[in-house]
Amino acid sequence: MWVQLSAVYLLARRGSRTLHSGVTADLRSHIVGHRDASASVDGDKLDLVYYELFEDFEQAYLREKQLKAYSHQRKALLIASVNPGWEDLQPLPCVLDRRLVRRG
Repeated sequence: MWVQLSAVYLLARRGSRTLHSGVTADLRSHIVGHRDASASVDGDKLDLVYYELFEDFEQAYLREKQLKAYSHQRKALLIASVNPGWEDLQPLPCVLDRRLVRRG
């Protein structure tokens, strides 16, 4: 059985560490869209600094709502727990090229 992956993500603006959170069923395309839009507006690059994958979009949506309620400090601690240097996590793993994973 094939399952489409959804993702919750946090993007950080390089200069200021301003955070943007979101949920999507196509993480790779969504990130490219954000980067293109931000580069054309102010030239400040957005880095993908955190993401979680879900098999169920509803669960991803609920997690994103939870993250939105977090303070900036709590989000920063979450990011630092898995990505201490706030490095850009691009390129994404090749499994996200398909957005489908085999389960079972």
